[in-house]
Amino acid sequence: MSMRRAMVLPAALATLALPAGMASAAADGAKVYQRCAACHLPTGKGVPGAFPPLQSDVRALAGTVAGRRYLALAVTRGLSGPLTVEGKT
Repeated sequence: MSMRRAMVLPAALATLALPAGMASAAADGAKVYQRCAACHLPTGKGVPGAFPPLQSDVRALAGTVAGRRYLALAVTRGLSGPLTVEGKT
């Protein structure tokens, strides 16, 4: 998968909950994801045992108000400790 294609997912996710007229936030989402990609990889597949994948769980979380809050806090404050992602700890 190309780097450009891999950056489409975060940019697309950034537009899910945006009011009309805020499409520039999609570009901001791609820019922010560059920090995440350092560990979770540009593809979002992560590194098994170290950094979880961000693909399917992000879509599910983005579908609820509580999930979007969790995602915002994960991006702004980070996470630590044991996590379960896609059924794997």
